[in-house]
Amino acid sequence: MKIVAYTNILFSILIKPSGKTFELFNSLSIKNTLFIAERTITELSNHSKKILKLSHLTEIEVSTFKKELLNRCKLITDIQLPSIIIQEAYNLVKDVDLDDAAFIATTIFLKAVLWSSDKPLKKALQEKGYFNVFDSEAIQIFL
Repeated sequence: MKIVAYTNILFSILIKPSGKTFELFNSLSIKNTLFIAERTITELSNHSKKILKLSHLTEIEVSTFKKELLNRCKLITDIQLPSIIIQEAYNLVKDVDLDDAAFIATTIFLKAVLWSSDKPLKKALQEKGYFNVFDSEAIQIFL
């Protein structure tokens, strides 16, 4: 199965490297292919100070761990996404958060599922008939 990891999943792993989300990430990566949207790189960079503070790790430790984590995911760049898919994703998220369009477009493009703990996003998408968003509990069906 192809799984797109939303930024909040990677954020959770980075602030608690010994936590359940990281264990789940490791388990999922055995039988599945994990992907990230290009937007993930930007968002993690934008929140680097918060990650550093909450993780209680050194800057070098966070940087090294982030690099190792990202290297275990395949990156889908914005340029790879066809405009028709970007438009479809935009239509799905325009009432919630336009920043989420990149994640939904990546998920649609790959015919994948999105692993996210963003409850408002999941609810809004389900109301529009889009059911490919799984939280950490639900994503375990792919183990």
